[in-house]
Amino acid sequence: MSRAVASAGRHGRRALSSAAQASLAAALSFLVPGLGQLFNGQPRLAILLAIPALVVVGVLAALMTGAGGTVWLLDVRVLIGLVTVDLLLLGWRLFAVVHAHLGRSRLRWRGPATWATALLLIVTLGMHAVPAWYGARLALSLTTISGEGRAAHPRSPPTEGPGSSTPPPSDETEIDSVELDRRLSVLLIGTDAAAGRDMVLTDTIMIASLGATDPAPVLISVPRDLYGVPLPDGRVYNAKLNSLRQYARDRPEEFPGGGTETLKQTIADLVGMRIDHVATVDIGGLRQIVDALGGVEVDVRQRIDDPQYRDPFTGQRGLSLAPGTFHMNGDLALAYVRSRLGPGDDDFVRAGRQQRLLNALRRRIEEKGLVAALPSLLDVIDRQVRTDISGDELPPLAQTVIDGDWSALRGEVLDPPRYVTPSTGPAGAYVLVPNLDAIRDRTAEILGR
Repeated sequence: MSRAVASAGRHGRRALSSAAQASLAAALSFLVPGLGQLFNGQPRLAILLAIPALVVVGVLAALMTGAGGTVWLLDVRVLIGLVTVDLLLLGWRLFAVVHAHLGRSRLRWRGPATWATALLLIVTLGMHAVPAWYGARLALSLTTISGEGRAAHPRSPPTEGPGSSTPPPSDETEIDSVELDRRLSVLLIGTDAAAGRDMVLTDTIMIASLGATDPAPVLISVPRDLYGVPLPDGRVYNAKLNSLRQYARDRPEEFPGGGTETLKQTIADLVGMRIDHVATVDIGGLRQIVDALGGVEVDVRQRIDDPQYRDPFTGQRGLSLAPGTFHMNGDLALAYVRSRLGPGDDDFVRAGRQQRLLNALRRRIEEKGLVAALPSLLDVIDRQVRTDISGDELPPLAQTVIDGDWSALRGEVLDPPRYVTPSTGPAGAYVLVPNLDAIRDRTAEILGR
């Protein structure tokens, strides 16, 4: 091949001017670094320029098509390495293009051949600068949302604590945790944070648990109206569970772990399982995530007719959906998971819809592919998502989600009468009293313990 290209180069001297030959050489090295040098009759330099570029392309192709897919893009260290290699390869290609041109002709700023080579340099710069920008942006986003956290282990609260009332009775003296190498559990929190709200409530509380040896995912929805839930320090929280995160956050001297950590540990105790991480998004973030993905396909299983629903962003009143499959944008998806006042609806029906939307979001990201989905999600991730998942834990967690057998999804809503008992709280408020034994027994059952 080298003889053929070199021969073409010798014959080309007769047919083309030196300027045209310079443009052709530059274009060849633009396509493959070193190819222009081969055209110029410099085979050794051509090999030196081509090998690094071909090795990088080969490694990237192997990574993209390997068993791990593209989840390694969620590793900040890998992203920094890729950006560095990309910038080095950019300099390598720019040198190859300019050197190939100079091998035939000097750069004359008024010559068309020089402008053609300059255009190639601009295109090359764009081909590498855009991926480098996205890589650096993604690394920054992952660093922003992630932070080292600690797992929340279940434990049996004492019967009394400082300034506490007596916790609901339980026959259990110790709750076994789930081994980390068997299952990985994340507490998903959806808040009602919006402009003008001073009190931020956790209106969606869901546990997602996935395992390597048991690929069937588990989703457990915890009611927001639970009352009298044991706290990690042994006291009882005599208010609705959805206010605990804000309550603990406002009292750092009383809850040194902070609001989110207190809620995570409280939920771990409540259900009797280890919770490794937590991820938080508010209602505006959910809406933006759906829109950033171009909408999601959701199966509406029963009719929704809620004339009292009010969109918190548009102010639009009412929601009516017949059974069937809908392509939902952010506003419709938000209404789907927030509406609860129609006939046959309540918080428990809504919790089931929230689980189905979560699965629909997972399917949508899987359909688009991680590489295609991430650029559109970056702004939303920066502003709306927070988690205690550290950067090096994101890739294996993402791989666990991908490997999960979602057709065997086990979803559970902690509803009455088995898991909670409706009651009346202070000032006549509707509350739910937890049945700790039933909740923990069911958790152990669906986790296969």
